[in-house]
Amino acid sequence: MLFRVAAYGEAAGWTLLVAGIVLENITGSHAYVAVAGRIHGMLFVVYLMAVLAFYPSLAWSRWKALFALAFSVPPYGTIVFEQWVAHKRRAHGFKTYRHYLLYNVLAAGFVRF
Repeated sequence: MLFRVAAYGEAAGWTLLVAGIVLENITGSHAYVAVAGRIHGMLFVVYLMAVLAFYPSLAWSRWKALFALAFSVPPYGTIVFEQWVAHKRRAHGFKTYRHYLLYNVLAAGFVRF
C-alpha cells in the first residue's frame, strides 16, 4: 500500500509540474515552476526511497527494483510500473500485500511448520 501511495504521489508530482509549466507560459511568472518543481522533486525522492526500502519486503529481485527506479524517469511511468506489479500480484492469486509477503516468507523457508 505504501509503495502504491508513493507511485501515485510521484505521478501527481508530474501533473503538478506540467501544470506549473503551463501556468508559467501563460503568466510569465517563474514562481509556479519553482514551487511545482520542488514538490515534484520531493515526491520523486520519496518514490525512490520507497522502492529501495520496500523491494526486499515485496520479494522483488534487484532487477525488478532497478526497473521500478527506471520507470520513475518518464512522466507517469510509476503508475505503469505499479499497475504491472499489481497485475502480476493478482495473477498469482494474492489479494493483498500481506498475503503476498506471507507467501514469500513461507516460500523462502523462514517459517517452517
